[in-house]
Amino acid sequence: GGGASSLSSLTGTEQGIQTVEESKTLSWRAFWRCLIEIKSSLPAFTKGGNVRTSLTKADCEQRAKRQHEGVSVADLFNASNQAGGGTIVPGGIVEQIHPSTFTRRKAVIRIIQDVRKVWFSDTLRAGFAIAHTAPSRKSAFTLAEVLITLGIIGVVAAMTLPTVMQNYRNHVVETRLAKFYTIINQAIRLAEADYGDKSYWFEENAGNSTASGDVNEKYEWFKKYFYPYMKIIKYKQLKGATSGVYVYYLPDGSAFASVNGGQVNRDWLFWPGNPDKCPYDDSSTGVCRFWFFYSPGNEYEGTSFYKNKGVEPWRTTANPDDFLENCKTSTHRYDCTALIHANGWKIPKDYPFKVRY
Repeated sequence: GGGASSLSSLTGTEQGIQTVEESKTLSWRAFWRCLIEIKSSLPAFTKGGNVRTSLTKADCEQRAKRQHEGVSVADLFNASNQAGGGTIVPGGIVEQIHPSTFTRRKAVIRIIQDVRKVWFSDTLRAGFAIAHTAPSRKSAFTLAEVLITLGIIGVVAAMTLPTVMQNYRNHVVETRLAKFYTIINQAIRLAEADYGDKSYWFEENAGNSTASGDVNEKYEWFKKYFYPYMKIIKYKQLKGATSGVYVYYLPDGSAFASVNGGQVNRDWLFWPGNPDKCPYDDSSTGVCRFWFFYSPGNEYEGTSFYKNKGVEPWRTTANPDDFLENCKTSTHRYDCTALIHANGWKIPKDYPFKVRY
């Protein structure tokens, strides 16, 4: 082609450079194709020193014309190859080259050195442009996939959340029951250190009158023997109970009171939460309120279990195996507290009610 004859006055290296310089006028896309063809056209030597190329001169010129590049790729390759003494012919065979002047290693190195000086920066820019302008697919979830996932999460939450919440309520009730049992009996022991054995200063009955001029004996008794030894944040009259019965509030939100009959000190109720949110009837026993009993100097209903003891969980039987059935079926559910106490202040798995506070 004309490209080869126009380079006859130049050395092989100069021809390669000039040809590449001319190719700079091409668009980066055409020039990138040119580079790829040159790389694929590196010579492959055969026995005897003959060189075969994968592209013929006619093939390169035809491709250049189709791509409107204006520069023959074959001429570019010829220019670089002539530096080693060979010329591409239409048949794809290069004339005989002496092994001492043109070995495989030297030929490859020479071609690369001649061409890369000029095309390196353009190649870098072209490669960068391709890498950053090629279309890419950003993966994302479809609306249907998101909705299905949210639906699954909702179903799982609906199945597990009630159990998780109830387990938490159980834990709070267990903790507050055990804490109350500890601090009320600790107060009794401290009072004994000041006033002697509890069986002597315990009062089975105490007046609870709120009439003007009367003394509320029940409150005065509690104020003397318990109040100084416990951290009580407030007290007020209990709603629904006999007039003159006070409920005492502890720092953790729980409360307690001596309630039964108004004038009797032996029957105690404990609320793990706010008493005002727990109806004052038997349906709340074992759920949001729990019975205790205090009678250190007397036997009660034929049992000596409470004698010489402090405030203990109410029980109607001496047999712990009967606690569960009595808690479940008895009218007043007295044994529910004893059932939890017998299990180490842990609510049993077969506990008949869902506790709250």
